[in-house]
Formats: sequence, structure tokens, C-alpha cells
Amino acid sequence: FAHSIDNFQAQVDLFELTGLVANLAGRLAAMRKLTIQVEQPKAPLVFSGNPFLLQNLIWLCLEFAFKATNADSTLLLIPEGVDTGITLRICGIDSLDEGFSGKIPTESEDLLAALGARLSANCNSKELILHLA
Repeated sequence: FAHSIDNFQAQVDLFELTGLVANLAGRLAAMRKLTIQVEQPKAPLVFSGNPFLLQNLIWLCLEFAFKATNADSTLLLIPEGVDTGITLRICGIDSLDEGFSGKIPTESEDLLAALGARLSANCNSKELILHLA
């Protein structure tokens, strides 16, 4: 993780990067009695950009999800390819509502802009969706 700050531009496997962040967040999740699972995609999904910024953005999304999820729940992280690029879905957020954007840390706005990414929510399926180009 610490060495990723040296790479301003790199190609990284989104599944591996997500797994790393999920492992780092494991203790925080355990303290909240949450489980994190990362689903492996059918084919490798390569992100081209700043891996350190992406790791930080995923971390902020997980912190938000932890606060909005009941104990004894499982958060499922699903990297997937879509027509417009790749996404990371964070599923199982119990208390996700329409006002989620006001609860996301402002640091994430800077990270989203720097990565050319966007963050949305599907309140029906209780998931955050990180859209990467």
C-alpha cells in the first residue's frame, strides 16, 4: 500500500486492488461486526490511473458503508466490466438513502475528480457504485 504512492499512473487489476483495501479495512469491519467479501470477476479488469488515489477512494467508500450498515451484515464488493468502463459495486449497505451524497466525506469529491470517476447509489439495491473510466 505505501509503495503505491510512488506510481502516479499505472495499470492495476481492480480485483487485486479492491482485495488489498478490503484486507486493510478488515479490522475496522470486524470492530463493527461486519464481514467484507470481494467477488472475483470472470475476466481481469484493468484500471489505468493513480492506484494510490483509487485505494483512498475505495477506503472512503468503505468507511461510509461501515457507518450505514448494521452489525452482523456482509458487504459485498463486486468489480465488474460495463459498457462504459469498469465499476466497483459495494453492496449490502442497510441504511443507504437518497441523501447519501451529503454523508460522503468531501475528500472523496477531490479523489473522484482526480480519477475522472463518479459515485452513485442505488437505494433500492442498497449499493454504492463507483464508476471508473
